[in-house]
Amino acid sequence: MTTCIFCEEGTVVKNGQLSSGGQRYKCKSCDKQFHSGGTRKSYDPSFKETVVQDYLHDKTSARKVASKYHISTSTLLQWSKQHKTCCEKCKL
Repeated sequence: MTTCIFCEEGTVVKNGQLSSGGQRYKCKSCDKQFHSGGTRKSYDPSFKETVVQDYLHDKTSARKVASKYHISTSTLLQWSKQHKTCCEKCKL
């Protein structure tokens, strides 16, 4: 049985098909949609830490850091925002 990739509940129903022929699903618990074979990409926490350290503590621009590590600038900014809430050095 298919489980939701977001909330990991088993209350999933079929919700149409993709143009490529894949099955689309909808979770009854969290009301989000996803497709078969669709997994969210996750990064290793040590990789995130390295990227954020490079951006925040080395005072490198977001665009340069994002380009260097092949991530989007919005991802980098999200990670740095999360990091600032837990890092004592970053609290001003």
